[in-house]
Amino acid sequence: MKYIEKSIEDEQTGATANYHEVTTLNIDYINGNATVVTASYVSAKTKAAGKNALSFSSFNLSPLPADRNAVGYDWALTQLIQAQPEDFTPETYTGYVNPHTFAGGKIKDTAA
Repeated sequence: MKYIEKSIEDEQTGATANYHEVTTLNIDYINGNATVVTASYVSAKTKAAGKNALSFSSFNLSPLPADRNAVGYDWALTQLIQAQPEDFTPETYTGYVNPHTFAGGKIKDTAA
């Protein structure tokens, strides 16, 4: 199972999450976007031990590649770790999830 490794402070608990796994990938080919839900855990070890996720976050990814076969799990992971654009200004309302939360993260594989 591939996942994103990046240290992020969980807003609800204050704990540091290092292991982020895609739990849902919904692709809308008509409107050209995808919705991804991630679960964030303290570590791969706590996930493997059956511990609960600290949080779940939803992200909208667009545009989709022209080749429908290119859209999938690996594509979603790659999109989630893309660098935050220099001109990006995050929102400030309660519950806001920065779409660049995982920028700079590393894609790893639990099988490795």
